[in-house]
Amino acid sequence: MGNDEPVTPVFPNSDYCTGVAGVSGILAALIKRAEEGGSYTVDIALNYYSQWLVNSCGAYPELVWQDVWKRNGGKVFRHYHNMGSLIPPYLQMLAKTSREIVLRPEFFDIVEAKTIGKKIRKVKPIAQFLGGTVELGYTVGTRTNGVDQPRWPIDLTVEVVTTNN
Repeated sequence: MGNDEPVTPVFPNSDYCTGVAGVSGILAALIKRAEEGGSYTVDIALNYYSQWLVNSCGAYPELVWQDVWKRNGGKVFRHYHNMGSLIPPYLQMLAKTSREIVLRPEFFDIVEAKTIGKKIRKVKPIAQFLGGTVELGYTVGTRTNGVDQPRWPIDLTVEVVTTNN
């Protein structure tokens, strides 16, 4: 972004995608546990996702990056800028260059933020149930009787041996 230094990402893409990857790993582990038994660990970190993304997808070629950057105002940010100082200029840039693509009114809902007593605009959910109602709850447990071989718990008592001296 005009300097040879890392800059805080404007939008927390790694945060969200790491969360999705973590949830996917947990669901896969739960399915495997239900089908095969066992215990599983899911190890995920923000940097794992970021490294995977760059290593799998690569980065824009320099000419493409320069074109996109210049078409969107060529703002220069520094390593010490936080999201609070990055988001307003980016939203202004999006409003100028991508309003018809990104900031379309049908992508948002107006809701009341009761904690501050004001109405705010928020992004609509990406998935919606059309028609009918959805009742929250569970209809099937994670494990049913008879899935695992029957066995008694391991006896954890310790035999105490005393000697007379």
